[in-house]
Amino acid sequence: MFSFLAENLKYIQIGILVIALIYLIVNKDVFEQYYIPITMLFAGGISNIADRFIHGGVVDYFYWHYWFDFAIFNLADVIIDIAVALILWAQYILYKKEKAEKKKNELQ
Repeated sequence: MFSFLAENLKYIQIGILVIALIYLIVNKDVFEQYYIPITMLFAGGISNIADRFIHGGVVDYFYWHYWFDFAIFNLADVIIDIAVALILWAQYILYKKEKAEKKKNELQ
């Protein structure tokens, strides 16, 4: 994916991580609320950037061929996916709480 960016992709990814870090410094409450998944995202991102500098690309080393025959991935990708799922789950729970509170306030 994004192979047309070749050598520039690692610098774009560094830029994205720097922008995300600045955002988190300005919005400390976001980091405090999601520190585990954010840490996982940064760890996976830094790992992928390190692969790009060391190996010239992200090294995929798991080949899953049980029900389908195309999934090749690495641990950093899995950690990033889990982090995104955790953030989405936390947002869903927050949404449900806010919706319940709103409904409760309307009934009073």
